[in-house]
Amino acid sequence: MSDSARDKIAIIMRSKNEKPYLDEALESLNRQNFSDFTLYAIDSGSHDGSQKILRQYTDHLVEITPDAYLPGPVLNMMIEQAKEPIIVLLNADAIPQTHTWLENMVQPLLENQADATFCRQIPRPDAHFLVRYDYERAFDPQKMRASFFSAAACSFRRSLWEQHHFYEKGFSEDIEWAQAVRTSGARILYLPGPRVEHSHNYTIGEIYHRGYIEGEAEWYIFKRAPSIIETSYWCLREIIRDLLYTFKKARVWLIPYHIIVRCSKHIGLYAGRRQGVKNDGKI
Repeated sequence: MSDSARDKIAIIMRSKNEKPYLDEALESLNRQNFSDFTLYAIDSGSHDGSQKILRQYTDHLVEITPDAYLPGPVLNMMIEQAKEPIIVLLNADAIPQTHTWLENMVQPLLENQADATFCRQIPRPDAHFLVRYDYERAFDPQKMRASFFSAAACSFRRSLWEQHHFYEKGFSEDIEWAQAVRTSGARILYLPGPRVEHSHNYTIGEIYHRGYIEGEAEWYIFKRAPSIIETSYWCLREIIRDLLYTFKKARVWLIPYHIIVRCSKHIGLYAGRRQGVKNDGKI
C-alpha cells in the first residue's frame, strides 16, 4: 500500500455480544499488512465484555442500548463521525482470513477501479450443512444475484455515501443502498479473493424472524407485495433444489429439517411483506 493511502481509511465495526469472535477479528485487523486506518466501533448493549475488548483497540467507541439499534441510522451516524474518504464496514463477528485482506479490499478504490467492494464470506467450521450450501451459492460469482451486496464486510468511497445514505426505515439497508448507488452509476465490485469467516446457525424461530424483517423491508424498499402463490412457488423451488443437493451429498436424513427451514423462512417473508403493506395503510 502506498504512502498516499495513509490516513484515508475508516473501519466501522458494529458489535453486540460478539466476544467469541471479536478477539479474532480485532487481532486479524491488528496483523494486516496495511495498518494505517482508524477503527470506529459501536456496541449496542453487550453484556459479555465486548466493550472492554473494543476499548483496547480504539478510542472511538460509541455505546447505545439494544433497543436503539437499527442498521441504517447506526451506520449513517458512524460514517458521519468518521471523516476519512474511504469507509470499510466489518461486522465484529466477521474475521478477515489473511494479512492482506484490508489492502485487497480498498486497492480497487484507490486505483479508481471501483466505487465500492464487498468480499467473499466463508462459513465457520461449525456451520450447519444447509448454511454451508447457502454460502456456497450466495458467493459463487457464477450464481450470484445481480442485486446482491453485503455490508458485513465491504468498502466504499465516502463520497458515494454522501450521495445516498443508508435506508433508515427498517432492515436490508445494504441491499437498498447498493441498488440505489448502482442505479446512479456506481461501480460495485465483488472480490472473491479476500475472505472473512462469518456465518450463523439460526434456530427455526430466528429464521422466521429474519424472513419477517427482510420481508417487511422488501415492501418498503421494492414495494414487493405479499403473494401466497409467489411465496409458495419460491419456497417449493428452494425445497426441490435442497433435495437434489442433499441427495447428491448423501445427507438424506437432513431433508425434514431443511423443509422446515425453508418453510419458516418463506412464511416469515410473507408475513413481513404483509405487515409492511399494513403499516403503509394499504390493507
